[in-house]
Amino acid sequence: MTQEFEELIKAINGLKEHPNFVKDYFFPIAISIASSVMGFIVAYFTLLYQENTQLQKERINAINDWILSIIEAFNDLVSIKVMYYDKLSENPFHRVSAIRSFVTNGTRIENKISPLSFIAIKNKKDKWRDLGLIKAMVSNYNQLIEIWKKRNEIERPIREMLIETYGDLGSARINAEMIFKVVNPSKFIALISLNEQAIKLTDNLLIDMNGFINELPIIGRASIKNKYINKYGPILMPDLNYQKKISFILDKVPEVDYKIFSELLGISEDELRKMYSF
Repeated sequence: MTQEFEELIKAINGLKEHPNFVKDYFFPIAISIASSVMGFIVAYFTLLYQENTQLQKERINAINDWILSIIEAFNDLVSIKVMYYDKLSENPFHRVSAIRSFVTNGTRIENKISPLSFIAIKNKKDKWRDLGLIKAMVSNYNQLIEIWKKRNEIERPIREMLIETYGDLGSARINAEMIFKVVNPSKFIALISLNEQAIKLTDNLLIDMNGFINELPIIGRASIKNKYINKYGPILMPDLNYQKKISFILDKVPEVDYKIFSELLGISEDELRKMYSF
């Protein structure tokens, strides 16, 4: 038994004297490298997933922010137009007197256009994928708010002078001769010009903004996968009942009499029409 036991000890010691390189060195290193690579891959795709998820959230927020901003601007213009939409004749003098000065609540749109870059795909069917058109609409609106403010600043003291001289005349009774006896003609002509700019731009922007409010949610849904919209949405949609109630406001008011208007400004009718085509 003793001899067998000694031989067994020798055999065990013999195994220790001959290390296995693959087993003792290569496998641990390979496992360590594989673990590191696997960890990197998992971390990379986790980060990629998180970034993509965040990107989709930002896109949904961008669509909704723009819809809300344009709805607010649209409602500001509706509140302005309801004051005069059914009171205007073609006479530029009457059109000024038909719109009393008011305090506009319109605020500038300051939204950045870059968050909407993901919708900018060339597509003739989707007008509002054109970021240039969106920028132009916003620029025109911001300009329009300033035009209305300036127009009202000029109109208020002129109306006060006319009322002081003639009483509170109705718009149908006022005429150029009466006005120019009290008000500097050049100042009143400047008021007429601002008045027509404001009226024309308001008509055009209401139509454009209404189209934008209706079309951008559709474009957003086409540009963002449903699984993200369902999880992080919704994308806002316009109130159809409200739109039906105020649909009359999208009808353009009567055009100004360009013959009278051109004589006041001293330019041809054709040139004047081009100036106010916007």
